[in-house]
Amino acid sequence: MGGAALMLALGLLVGTLSGMFGVGGGIIMVPAMILLFGISDVVAKGTSLLVVIPTGIIATVQNLKRGNTDLRSAAILGLAGVVSAYGGVLLALLLPPRLSVVLFAALLAFTAYRMLRAKSD
Repeated sequence: MGGAALMLALGLLVGTLSGMFGVGGGIIMVPAMILLFGISDVVAKGTSLLVVIPTGIIATVQNLKRGNTDLRSAAILGLAGVVSAYGGVLLALLLPPRLSVVLFAALLAFTAYRMLRAKSD
């Protein structure tokens, strides 16, 4: 499978999972771009954030239609994210790539652990 075809397949997977689970960019796309395409971690993160815009809009519209969105929480979280995003990008540029990848993997592992534990309690 060529590079463009593999990226298209990845995009279809991310779009489907984004709609189903509300995830995609960081959890799937960043590791895939690093591992499958050899893209640097910083470029993978930046590309993922750009891709999130259209997929997020489509998924949000569908969830709004179905009443699956808490607008107050979205406004609070969104405002906090906007305020802190610039600093996060600067921090990402300062971190060594290996440390960045290790921290990201640790975040995913911790999140998975917490989700599994919450569902078993």
